[in-house]
Amino acid sequence: MLLLLLFLLINSVFSNYDVVGWFVGSNLTQLEKLPWESYTTIRVGNVIVDENGFPSCSNDKTFLKAIELAELYNKKITLSPGINVDKCIKEPIDHQYCNNYINNLPNMFDNCYSEVLQGLEFDMEWVGYINSLGVINQKYVTKFSQLMNQMQLSIGNNYTVSCDVGIYFFHVSPWVNKEIFINNPNLFVNTMSYHTPLDCSIERWKYDALTINKKWGIPKSQINIGIGYFTVIRNIFLKILYEPIWNNLHIQCPNISYSDCICNKIPYVSAEMNYKIGKFIKDEGYRGSFPWAANYDNLDKPLVNYLLKGLNQ
Repeated sequence: MLLLLLFLLINSVFSNYDVVGWFVGSNLTQLEKLPWESYTTIRVGNVIVDENGFPSCSNDKTFLKAIELAELYNKKITLSPGINVDKCIKEPIDHQYCNNYINNLPNMFDNCYSEVLQGLEFDMEWVGYINSLGVINQKYVTKFSQLMNQMQLSIGNNYTVSCDVGIYFFHVSPWVNKEIFINNPNLFVNTMSYHTPLDCSIERWKYDALTINKKWGIPKSQINIGIGYFTVIRNIFLKILYEPIWNNLHIQCPNISYSDCICNKIPYVSAEMNYKIGKFIKDEGYRGSFPWAANYDNLDKPLVNYLLKGLNQ
């Protein structure tokens, strides 16, 4: 009885925010070891889309195991949409392909563990659409947002459709259309705020949140603030050399303090920073958080639990 009450208490704290985590790869041991109780939904699995645009449910063993675990922990699964976005936003648009996909999404959801599914999440990073000044032609942004909206309205029933967004270098233009988002609260964005500042400050997260809310015009209730559980190491020419993940890096500094954000000369998002970001999200009224990725975290002593402490402060 005590364990049941504790489980219900843990789940009750998720009533006001999202904690959306990705599972990367196919390591079933890691999948089972994820701190499922700390997340509201895990993004794992793909919609299978044939050449004519018809969607169907995956039978991949990683996805099926995730469904089993989500049912066990009373959590949700978010799917990759699988659709070829270019066919639906770039001329010549393949209307038949896009319509087949949108119109058949409800049937796919009905036949794909619908009681566990939360919705669909795009990793749309606009490769090939961003010019040298970091500007995305807003007609494509509008068409992409319309596609998201059509997908969400098709599946309905409070399922969500989301996308990951970033503010990198000179990428200054919005990645989604604010009017479309304001008119559909079941659309939201996850910020790719994968910062690792040397001064342990969370100011860059605040800047991302402010930019997307004030400059892009997306309501706070539709913004999840991202945290990276990995570090990008570049050379002087900004070429990526390697990307250590915290699940491996933490072994090099087992006695690191709560506030220290540098492990063996490599910056990462400390326990204290996770807490502060969580508290910032709650204090400012954002939708929730987007730790990336769930299995990049230390699975024995997850950083995400410090994020939760901030969210519940």
